[in-house]
Amino acid sequence: MENRVIKFRGISKESSEMVYGYYHQDPEDGHFITDFEYVPVVGNLDEPPSGYFKKVVVEVIPESVGQFTGLLDKNCKEIYEGDHDQNFDIVAWCDKKNGWSMKIYDFPTKEVIACHCYNCEGDFELYELDDIEITGNIYENPNLLSNAN
Repeated sequence: MENRVIKFRGISKESSEMVYGYYHQDPEDGHFITDFEYVPVVGNLDEPPSGYFKKVVVEVIPESVGQFTGLLDKNCKEIYEGDHDQNFDIVAWCDKKNGWSMKIYDFPTKEVIACHCYNCEGDFELYELDDIEITGNIYENPNLLSNAN
């Protein structure tokens, strides 16, 4: 049995950059992505290199958090919830399928118009697409997507 990689991404409240790692929320303090950064330790040249991992915790905008699907696009780019392809179809969770799917959204209202999975009478599944190319996401390009339709 293969282990799934469970990780998330979200936009940092402080830097407005996308950060990646483990997601957790605190009802009183906010939403966070935690990861570990390798810090090399400089020693003698005749010693093997060494270092340690430092925990990095970043507060993120809750609406920008998306989970990794476990899939890669045709360019080996990780596919996350909220990503869109060249047709502006969005990667989202489908409750009928109980899995990831591509959905057509009405961007101004943010309502689902259609879901492409077989359980929703669609014509393909996300994992079947070996030629999908992720071209952006709804969190970093909200204005672009508003004008897509």
